[in-house]
Amino acid sequence: MLTPKSSRHFPELIRIVSENHQYAKLALWIGDKERLSDNDRDELAAQVDDDAEIAQSIIDVARVSMGQKISESDMGTYSLELSSLISHS
Repeated sequence: MLTPKSSRHFPELIRIVSENHQYAKLALWIGDKERLSDNDRDELAAQVDDDAEIAQSIIDVARVSMGQKISESDMGTYSLELSSLISHS
């Protein structure tokens, strides 16, 4: 199950990808949402069943996300938590 801590960085993502396992895999792939750009659309689409519309929605929402910025050290903790969610689902 997602915890408030795991969704604090990109809370809007759960509205696009609501299944916990897929959310965790996608959030782990994305990492810092601030790095996403239109150049990532094809690779991101591959993560969401080749759905370019969903990929573009994720990129668009990342640009205006109200989620917290994440430090490099917190990114490590965030990645470990997401990996744990993946392995337990």
